[in-house]
Amino acid sequence: MLACACGDGSAGSATAGSATAGSASGSTSADATTDASASGTTGAPATTPSTSPSITDGSTGAPGGGTGLGEDAKCDVFAQDCAAGLKCVYWCGNGPCLPTCRVVTGDRTTGDACVFFGAEGDVYDDCDAASVCWTGEFAAGEGVCVPFCGGTLAQPTCSDPERVCIALAGCLERCDPLLQTCPDGQGCYDADLDAFVCWDAPETPPTAGEPCQGNTLCAPGSTCSPGAKVPGCAANRCCAPFCDLDAAPDPCEAIGPQWTCVGYGSAQPDLANLGVCQLAP
Repeated sequence: MLACACGDGSAGSATAGSATAGSASGSTSADATTDASASGTTGAPATTPSTSPSITDGSTGAPGGGTGLGEDAKCDVFAQDCAAGLKCVYWCGNGPCLPTCRVVTGDRTTGDACVFFGAEGDVYDDCDAASVCWTGEFAAGEGVCVPFCGGTLAQPTCSDPERVCIALAGCLERCDPLLQTCPDGQGCYDADLDAFVCWDAPETPPTAGEPCQGNTLCAPGSTCSPGAKVPGCAANRCCAPFCDLDAAPDPCEAIGPQWTCVGYGSAQPDLANLGVCQLAP
């Protein structure tokens, strides 16, 4: 399940968290913190404000059944089983955030700039029936249209191998945490060990060696690592910068003599050289 900060929200108030899947593997991550296989880094935990309403799958009808559900009906966001002129989106207008059939009010397509008006209002976004507006977090504002996920909540998929399913957001483009080419105010964060995506960055993030609560709550270019592996960390987890394993000299030495670049263990195919600055193993 997913939780969200519905409404306007604030930068860094939620984490990428659960129900992610690559299009090829269809793997998922539950609401839990996982360690990277090589370095002991952690995946993004499903940390959300205690006031956030729950989001459930809320599905009705057989997935892919084309039931043609009417406006405000509870629907299947993966099967997109609403009637023509409607799309199934997470809507909070009646209280709990549930997949609900809402009127399509725009014609912007995947990759177009868009506006997400909020999860409670009569107008949802200005994307077309095949996409949803993603702003970097579940918060009203300007964003980009992304395609809906396919498959199911348990096994979400994306037709484009360069995208990964974040069930709340849709199929997001993968990014490179070493390049950090996300839009202003966002960072390339670890949503799962096989998925780095652009996510809202906190306004005042902790720096290297300082305590953290989740991957998306560190500064862009950093991740939330186990405290025992971070020099000088006095907490369970602290921020640690990413590094390039192929770089010479070791880029982590610039932080301090105890820091060294160790393999991060990402399954994203183009990130074999991704490391994280930690204590020497």
